[in-house]
Amino acid sequence: MPTLFDDANKMPLTDTRIRGLKPDSRPKRYSDGYGLYVEVTPGGSKLWKLAYRFEGKQKTLSFGPYPEVSLARARERRLEARTMLFEGVDPSAIKKAGEEVRRAEIEDTFARIADELLQKEEIEGLAPATLKKKRWLARLACEDLGPKPIRDIKAPQILATLRRVEKEGNYESARRLRALIGQIFRYAIATTRADGDPTRPRSSTGPP
Repeated sequence: MPTLFDDANKMPLTDTRIRGLKPDSRPKRYSDGYGLYVEVTPGGSKLWKLAYRFEGKQKTLSFGPYPEVSLARARERRLEARTMLFEGVDPSAIKKAGEEVRRAEIEDTFARIADELLQKEEIEGLAPATLKKKRWLARLACEDLGPKPIRDIKAPQILATLRRVEKEGNYESARRLRALIGQIFRYAIATTRADGDPTRPRSSTGPP
């Protein structure tokens, strides 16, 4: 069974003590018990960390700096990690998964993937006139969809974008825009950044 280092007999930390900790020429660790400690760096930063074992391996989980992460919050995070461990879950893996989600929200936007696809097509030799038209269509789509993580975009949002173009009487542009959005989604699927193409209706009456 995965366990934490059991140093519960050491004196728990207090805010007064933490505030009074001074940096040294080397990092120093001050335990709060059950693997939780604050590490004081030579530069004066005070960082919360949790030492634990999982599947026989020594691991460390970072919780962030003090006082941004308070003593009370660090203890809550320790309890959360302990609960995961006793359920057979590695808390570092959970943290990494959360970081991947946040990275995707920042990096895997519709606009970024659209631009990546068009750059790829330019390198592959797509005719300049065709590329120019597709870039124009991509800008239309990005007015609504650009900053959104591509995994979060659903068919109704795409439909609203197409309807906006149609209201201006540009029905052929809307048709081509739908085709390009679908191509962008299929490229995202191929590069494991989307799970499906919402431009493909589930039935003859389904949107968009």
